Amino acid sequence: MHDRGPSQADVTEGSGGIWERLHYDWSNPNHVVLTTTDSNTWGGASGHTYNFTRRPDGLTDIDVVVVRDGKTLKGRLLGLVLGTVGKGVLEKKFKNSVKAIEARNGAAKKGYRDPCPVSKDSFSSSSSPPYYEHSQTPTLDAGR
Repeated sequence: MHDRGPSQADVTEGSGGIWERLHYDWSNPNHVVLTTTDSNTWGGASGHTYNFTRRPDGLTDIDVVVVRDGKTLKGRLLGLVLGTVGKGVLEKKFKNSVKAIEARNGAAKKGYRDPCPVSKDSFSSSSSPPYYEHSQTPTLDAGR
């Protein structure tokens, strides 16, 4: 972590030889934006956007858009893989993250149900730049 304030952070993350520096902005708690500011793989419009919508039943719908704009040949190839065959892996990891958050917040004890099975078409991609949009929103029990 390079910097952290009340509604933002500047963090470098990565693994497997791929890294990116991200600016996290949660000044609007219903719209969290992670912007790639530097990377050895991603450039351009790369980043993540999370939109949280509270429902009357106390649950929260989550919409996420991930943009991967490869700035190198490796990045462009990886973006293509993530936007095609990697979609299922991304969906599963996202859904597992939501389940882990719910379990940590006690939702599992409240009779957790799978709120929205992720369909295989819920991430979409385009070739320039690749992006993945999760429109079939998993639901997060953010504590009632």
